Amino acid sequence: MSMTNRIVLHGRNIDPKILANSKALVAAFFQQKEIAVEEAASDFSGSEDTHILVEAEGKPDLGQISAVWMAGSGRETCEISSQEINCLKELPRIGRENITQIAVKQVICKLLTKITGQTLPWGIISGIRPGKLVTAMNNLSILETGQGIILGQKYLISPEKIKLLQQVSAIQEPYRQKAKKQQQLVSLYISVPFCPSRCSYCSFSFEHGSGRENKLSKYLQVLKQEIELVGNQMKASSALADNIYIGGGTPTVLTAAQLDNLLAWLETHIPVTRDREYTIEAGRPDTIDREKLLCLKKYRVNRLSINPQTMNDTTLTGIGRRHTVQNIIDAYSLARQLGDWIINMDIILGLPGEGRTEVEQTIRSVLELKPDNITIHALALKKRSQVWENRMLIDTGSSWQQIQRAVFRQILNNGYQPYYLYRQKNSAGNLENVGFTVPGKECRYNIAVIEENETIFGLGAGACSKIRDSNALTHQNIYQPSDISVYLDKFKSVDEKRNKAYLLQK
Repeated sequence: MSMTNRIVLHGRNIDPKILANSKALVAAFFQQKEIAVEEAASDFSGSEDTHILVEAEGKPDLGQISAVWMAGSGRETCEISSQEINCLKELPRIGRENITQIAVKQVICKLLTKITGQTLPWGIISGIRPGKLVTAMNNLSILETGQGIILGQKYLISPEKIKLLQQVSAIQEPYRQKAKKQQQLVSLYISVPFCPSRCSYCSFSFEHGSGRENKLSKYLQVLKQEIELVGNQMKASSALADNIYIGGGTPTVLTAAQLDNLLAWLETHIPVTRDREYTIEAGRPDTIDREKLLCLKKYRVNRLSINPQTMNDTTLTGIGRRHTVQNIIDAYSLARQLGDWIINMDIILGLPGEGRTEVEQTIRSVLELKPDNITIHALALKKRSQVWENRMLIDTGSSWQQIQRAVFRQILNNGYQPYYLYRQKNSAGNLENVGFTVPGKECRYNIAVIEENETIFGLGAGACSKIRDSNALTHQNIYQPSDISVYLDKFKSVDEKRNKAYLLQK
């Protein structure tokens, strides 16, 4: 059925806010389409747009709800009966959405499945953290069987994804309990938004090219000021960093001397627990050498990310990386020789030009290296990235779902288990990102970020602080500016806001 680049949602007896909340679900079926919400017209004939009309009979939470697809002369209809809605009402409410919101999303999802032939493995879920639904049900003492019924019938999540959520939740449970008992513990994220080159799929704020060294020097000076401010806040409130995570960009783009200076500053100003976790992203193997690794070892960094994304040279060149597969293998080998740190490797499914054959080659090569963690990402179209600007489309159909299923099976058969999970919009196969670990080598910081169950101080350009309210079980997000020049001028004002929010929650 033909359609335009603009899809308009309309409602009759439906709150416009509910329709607005459904836009992400529609976007999951249609990449790079403009999704809008407008009042319903009496006649849609002659319109150049594609329309979805959602209509409730009688009271929205009691009567039948229907959805009609209108594209040119084509029409398709789907409905949810009042009996089906009453069955949904009998299930426990575990999220923020009420029955009307659930029913509207269900009818839209079922309509678009009929239109496109796509079945979304995550059903009507469009949020980043679907695992929070399992956490909520655990808090209500709902057993796994009951959880499966709720997730399947209410949210239309596939049995495969329900099982995955429950596996991840079981591994995370001890970390949730620790966060509840030791609320003085916090996490620290340090942003170093500089890279040797921009990958085609990257939308992060970062710097490279001419004039970078001067700006990098200024950036590190200001970052150290922010570290000292946060360290003083932590000492005044008896907080301890249980996790430190230095991310980017590519932090190992710094020279060994710059790394030494930054890590020494952190050691001086940030109070930590005795068994603190210390991670640095060394994502590009062409930024890793013996001197830098020995520096990291000196400051007891115990986790590294060496991220190939793919083990195919042609793809590496195509996405803008300046290294080869052999560089990845050499950097990994050197790291293993010099330290006993836990090493993570990231893989991306859906990279341009890759399919099942290339992915299978990558997974075989990575498993031969035996990293402690493997994170499988689904390529996501992000605004401001090269693939977005080139209007690239990602296959959202079943092929990537099948490839991912084979990848997961191979990783699980090699002794890994899934320990954290999150989702992104516009991703290959509408899939999720999953971190796998050798048992006992989970990354505590990753769990803290996904669970949002402890305060995280985010330092540096583009970093997000999550200030946890332990009583209300909520958090406040406070962002440093993404633009480095703006950050250099405004970091103190954001720090003041963060400090005030943190003190109010104590």
